[in-house]
Amino acid sequence: PLDVASKNGHKEIADILRAAPPPLIWCIIQNDMVKFSELLDRASDEKDSEGNTPLHWAAKLGKLNFAKILVNFCPKIKTVKNKQG
Repeated sequence: PLDVASKNGHKEIADILRAAPPPLIWCIIQNDMVKFSELLDRASDEKDSEGNTPLHWAAKLGKLNFAKILVNFCPKIKTVKNKQG
């Protein structure tokens, strides 16, 4: 959707889409374990605009259940750094 909005000159829509958290992170924010489980294969690739992974968000929000699943499913996610290091 972001590339479609950009290609068609819809700057405001593109800006909104850029600001929205990625789907897996949104699931953590919304406490949506069902959708989270469906999207778990994205865990190692997904980051927000600050470089935060789903694990960063789970830790930040105190969502231990999500953090445990992320670490078990994708152990290398523990080593990913955000823009702050």
